[in-house]
Parts: sequence; structure tokens; C-alpha cells
Amino acid sequence: MIGRDLVGGWPSNSRTQEWEVAPLGHGYTICNRGTGLYLSVIVIKNTAPIIPTHFPVAWDFRMVRVPEQQEPCYE
Repeated sequence: MIGRDLVGGWPSNSRTQEWEVAPLGHGYTICNRGTGLYLSVIVIKNTAPIIPTHFPVAWDFRMVRVPEQQEPCYE
């Protein structure tokens, strides 16, 4: 799975569908509870594929308001 694009699947009770978000520096890591792999990108650009890796990467979450939603969303 390392270095390959992530693939979605149907919901199940598998730990590979559980993700843990934890603080890291000024951002957050996103780690798969089933595999222990972190989400990362190959290059930093808008169209970069998200891949699993052994190395933690800090992600930045931004709150955005969507007119049709009561609660804020995060990107």
C-alpha cells in the first residue's frame, strides 16, 4: 500500500477505515488505525495524489462556512 493512491470502499467495521487526527507542530497528522500509515502527498500542489506513507506529515485544516450548512465545514 505504500506509495500507491488510496482507494475508497464501502463502509465496514474494519480498522483500516478508522483515521486518527493528532496534533503535529502547527498542523495535524492523519494516521490509519489499521495500517499505522499516514496520509501524505508526492508533491505539494493542488492536483497531487494523496498516498499512504510511514512518515507523518502536518496537514492544515481551515474552517469554511457553506451558506446551505448550519455548522462550519473544514477543508
